[in-house]
Amino acid sequence: MKRMLITGGTGFIGSNLCEEFQDKYEVTSFSDCGRVSPLFDKTAVRSVKGSTSDYYELNRYLGKSDIVIHCAGVTGIDTVLQHPYGALFSNLQGVMNVIELITGSDVEHTIIFSSGEALGTNTKIKEGFAQYPLYDDRWCYGISKLVAEYLSLSRFRTAQTPITVVRPFNVYGPGQVGGGAIRTFILQALKNELITVHGDGSQVRSWCYIDDFVQGIRLIVENPDECIGKVFNIGNDQTVISILELAKLVVELLNSKSQIDFVKAPFIDVEYRVPDITAISKLGFHNVTDLKWGILNTAEYFSNI
Repeated sequence: MKRMLITGGTGFIGSNLCEEFQDKYEVTSFSDCGRVSPLFDKTAVRSVKGSTSDYYELNRYLGKSDIVIHCAGVTGIDTVLQHPYGALFSNLQGVMNVIELITGSDVEHTIIFSSGEALGTNTKIKEGFAQYPLYDDRWCYGISKLVAEYLSLSRFRTAQTPITVVRPFNVYGPGQVGGGAIRTFILQALKNELITVHGDGSQVRSWCYIDDFVQGIRLIVENPDECIGKVFNIGNDQTVISILELAKLVVELLNSKSQIDFVKAPFIDVEYRVPDITAISKLGFHNVTDLKWGILNTAEYFSNI
């Protein structure tokens, strides 16, 4: 078996990637938790403790890998707002260490996680031009991801380092941690609490179930020659819905008594964000999860913990 290193392997997406690849590769999860994620049963995954900010500790494991998936990083708007400098520094230090260590190494393929947030407030996803309000700390996360894209693609062009960049768009599902509107709404609805909606809820998003997202990563891992040096949006362009309608849908599906509570957003929000998934679709990617089913399955998970 080839060896795969997944940074952030104890997180929501990282855990699912460990689950997906544990039977196909010798998988090592590298995270600051240093334990096998409690979210899933992964008997074949080696879990080690370490920070991607630690160049030498990371090199102990990255240098022995054939494939690297770098999805570790500070996430969640609330976390970023509380520690904007720390989030920016940690994410940039981590990705710079990964890129430096894989350059000139025997690593065959590295997948760097960016984010839809890398585009800032820009709604023209296909063009990929970023826009950032200067005095809003929320965008420290997005800026770190945008810089990660530039660093990755520049290193590919100048040193032929085998890197692919992926942008997840609103991934949700059982086991999700941190932020995310679907997770937040479900937890509030299950307790019949007020469901908090920022602004008037007219912001439009599309939602990608975790199993569909993992399928996209698997296709990139399996088709390196078609992916190296490129950026792929991975999301669901068919589950387009406003935040307010999403909140109402969660209440309806869960038969909740929750009411909608409109609150002022503590940041500048994005009015419309739906990914163009043309590139990943050419690899055979397709979303199979209906939004209603995904919400119900996610709610079942959270109602049992």
